[in-house]
Amino acid sequence: MVFAPVHHSWGGRCRLILGSLCLGAVFTARATEWTYTPGKEDPNVIGTITDGQWTLKVTGFDKENGVLKFANWWGKSLIKAWTAPADSALSGVLDLRSPLTVVDEAGVRHAIAKVVAGQSAFTGSSDLVALYCDILSFNGKDTSQFASNPNLMRIEIGGDADSMQGLLLNRNPKLKTVKIDFPAMRSIGSSNGQNIFGTQTTPDPIDVETIAVPSVTNLFDYSLNRSFIVGNLVLTNIVSMGVGAFNSASLTNVFLAGPLTKLNDNVFKGSTITNVVLDLPELAEVSNTAFSD
Repeated sequence: MVFAPVHHSWGGRCRLILGSLCLGAVFTARATEWTYTPGKEDPNVIGTITDGQWTLKVTGFDKENGVLKFANWWGKSLIKAWTAPADSALSGVLDLRSPLTVVDEAGVRHAIAKVVAGQSAFTGSSDLVALYCDILSFNGKDTSQFASNPNLMRIEIGGDADSMQGLLLNRNPKLKTVKIDFPAMRSIGSSNGQNIFGTQTTPDPIDVETIAVPSVTNLFDYSLNRSFIVGNLVLTNIVSMGVGAFNSASLTNVFLAGPLTKLNDNVFKGSTITNVVLDLPELAEVSNTAFSD
């Protein structure tokens, strides 16, 4: 069976699409300079960087291209040491925003263009209160990049990442402010159905358009099934939406366009949708529970 596009009245649809294309978290950058010290540590650590407050283990430093890499596969904190800063307002604030400079062992300054967060890169620190990075990329299917920080209250991340895997922000019980700005995002969630927020993370409401930007093509099972995901969903080239992708989300308007062939079970179950526009010429199947309460 082939379904023709379904259109429900939705005033201001074009304005919503335009707004979502322009949307993004605004980062106020401050100059940050770090000092690199080489020193191997198994497994995979090649040295450390410090800004006087934080000392971080580094798993990659591409000086020519300005890339810092962090990954924590071995169950230990990537944060090697923490010292209270002279300015108490900066206490617990890890700032990796651009302009970010690292001075190498020879005293040469390198402008960092990209920070790559691998598996569990910034996890397990009781000292971490806020984290900022606007030049962030992720590494393949790695997960839990910002998980299990018991005192983390604020995170603002952005950059050129095109996918977010499950458990990205898992187990951050005090996390309230989440700002995300990845305009190249294409895929959200994991093939095993892990939500990007995991468990024990319940931030203040997050505008869905700041996470699921219009160009997102793939949403895995349960990827954004949280009540604190709010607002108007605009996806202009959607290819797949997993089971329960927005189950219980607090959405208002929904616009879907693209080659999507199936609206899966419970994809919008329990949401608060009032208006829907579907421009899906290849839609062949709609689950009878797709929009059920």
